[in-house]
Amino acid sequence: MTEPASTDYATELDMGDQERQRLAKLQELRAAGIDPYPPRSHRTHTAAEAIAAFEQWEAAQTTDDTPNSALRTPHSALPDPPPPTP
Repeated sequence: MTEPASTDYATELDMGDQERQRLAKLQELRAAGIDPYPPRSHRTHTAAEAIAAFEQWEAAQTTDDTPNSALRTPHSALPDPPPPTP
């Protein structure tokens, strides 16, 4: 026996706003003919290929080993605090 299409799961399950938004998006995908949870997917990379691609990308990134100057300002370089007010 199937549930009628008018079942309001959000109210029945006392869903919050975020859960209601997720349910609405899920229903939109299904209405557009898209299976949001397909039983199969097409693999684009093997694990080894993905690791190699990441390592190649990581090696191409420029590294700046100089820390942010705000993090290494010596205390002696900071201005003196204002004198206390009487």
